[in-house]
Amino acid sequence: MAHEQRFHPSEINLEGDTFPLVEVANPNVGDANHQQPPTILVYRPWTQEDRTAALKGIPPIQEGVEEFLAAITELRGSFHLNGREMLQCFTQLFGHHWCRVAGFTECDDNGDTLAHNSPYLSDALRLLFERI
Repeated sequence: MAHEQRFHPSEINLEGDTFPLVEVANPNVGDANHQQPPTILVYRPWTQEDRTAALKGIPPIQEGVEEFLAAITELRGSFHLNGREMLQCFTQLFGHHWCRVAGFTECDDNGDTLAHNSPYLSDALRLLFERI
């Protein structure tokens, strides 16, 4: 089994690191003193088991590229996946065929992982989708 990268709290760079996010119910949504959204994003490790379970819903690319790309886009939006997590998904889905479409960049020029809502991640995915 592949080694999952773990972070020690002392290694966290709050200015540049991005981490897996999951959307959960906001416990403060009914607070009369503050306008709170109904959900919030919180950190949660993205494990091999999480990834495998999430990828079960992705149709094989051989069954249709458009359906595959739509499912990948939905997966990214649902789980708020960052660049590294998207790369992990693609390498798991494509296996040894990844080299045929590789070239996806999960990091910025400084080596920092692209955030889940980064326009650079959207651009990198668009370029990848054009090669698939």
